[in-house]
Order: sequence, then C-alpha cells, then structure tokens
Amino acid sequence: MFPDLHNVLHGKMHDLQEHGFGETSGSVAINPQQILQILQHPRMNTSSPEGLLYRIFFRLSIILAMRGEEHYDLKIDQFKSDGHDGLQFFRYTSKNNQHLSEDNFYLQPNPSWLENGIWYKTSHIGKNRLNKFMQNIGRETQIDIPIELLSNHSGRKTATQVLQDEEIPEQAIMQLTGHKSVQGVRAYKKINEEQQLNTLKTLINITDDKLSSKQNNSSSQDNSINDNVEITKSRVSLQEISLSANSLGNEIPIFQNCTFSNVSFYIQK
Repeated sequence: MFPDLHNVLHGKMHDLQEHGFGETSGSVAINPQQILQILQHPRMNTSSPEGLLYRIFFRLSIILAMRGEEHYDLKIDQFKSDGHDGLQFFRYTSKNNQHLSEDNFYLQPNPSWLENGIWYKTSHIGKNRLNKFMQNIGRETQIDIPIELLSNHSGRKTATQVLQDEEIPEQAIMQLTGHKSVQGVRAYKKINEEQQLNTLKTLINITDDKLSSKQNNSSSQDNSINDNVEITKSRVSLQEISLSANSLGNEIPIFQNCTFSNVSFYIQK
C-alpha cells in the first residue's frame, strides 16, 4: 500500500546492516567440508535443468557473497564477457537494488525438457520458491545443518567466514561483499571449529603443565596423605575439621599440599 515508504525503510535497513547493525544471526554459514559434500552430491549434477540451476545458484551465493534477496533481482546482463573465456559480474548499487532489465537470470525449469530439449521457460522463478533454494539444497544433499538455519543469505555468511578464516584483509573482503564498514564484516565473524580446538588445546596444555609441576613438587607428601585417606564420598562434620585444625596448630593450614580425588565436602552450620 505504501511502496515509497517500503523502499525507504528497506534501503535504510540495508545501510544499517552494512555498518554492523541489525540481524546477522538468522542464517548459518556453511563450512568447507559441507560445501564439498553439497557440490559432490548427485542432486547438484548439471545433467538436468534443476541440477544446473541449483549448482549455479549455490556457487554464485558464495563466490559473489550475495545477499538473500539479490538472487531474485539478478539479471543476465550483469554478466559480461572479459574477453578471455571468463565473465565479469557487475553489482548494481542503487539503494533498492533495482534494475530496469527484464532479462531475468533464474528461469523456471521446463518439465518437458527430455521431450523437446528446451531446458527452461522464459518466465522467472517465483520469489517464494527462489527464497527456499538454499534450504532445498541443504535438505536434498543431507548436510549436517538444521534446515531452518539455512537461508539464501547463508552464501554471504559463508563467503565472509571463509575469507576471514584464511586471514584475507578486511578491506579486500569489503570490496567483494560491498560492506561499507569493517564493523559490517566483523559482524559475520565466528570462531571456526579448528580455532576453537586450538584455543582449548592451549588452555589444556597450560593447566597440564601447572598440574604436573605441582604434582612433581609435592609427590612425596601426596603419597603419604593418600596412603592414609580412604577415597570415598564420606561426610565429615565442620566441628571435626575444626578440632583437627586445632590439633595441628594454628599456623599450618589443614589442606596444605593436598590433592583430593572424588571427594565431596558438606559444610553445615
């Protein structure tokens, strides 16, 4: 009912997102192993119209770091020959990402393609159907990602995450994605599994070194204590501990140089 207002708000939302504000967690990135699994799946084979359509869609999603809604606005004349058996892609940067060309890129597959050899119709794939492409790909290739977390925006998240993992400079990532600020790029950053594992290994190594050093320094005392202590889940009243402390003298902590295993302390008033 209010197209002008819709266009203004839509453009403002994009501008805020590019500066690192707004929703960035509604879709999930796809890791390199999952990308390989998808591309090697028979459903992504280019021997059929739908397989070719899915494969092109998936690769463009990542290679061009496309926003979810950009797929529907994609036009064939945004791809130009570079004169060397390659293509150049031109991204239109108007606020509403609109272009006057009627040469749609994603065309509907022709159900009768086996009979007449015509793979596609001249009509554009519907917006609702196209918006489900990434979820359909995830479902049909059976990747280990909750389908509800996949969206057409996942390609953009994937591109940004992969480039960050490879330590590509943020300015170079911005040139590809069209982000207007480094905050917009950093909003997509997520620690990957390898980085998480390295982080945990670092902490484990530190704690192991400290424990081993401490255990070596007090091994003789630990052994004498362990020989006299039964390792059970027993209860000792606070009063008994206090009496033991008095018998040892006030200057010696009762738990000095002690190592406990599978012991629970219950402190009662």
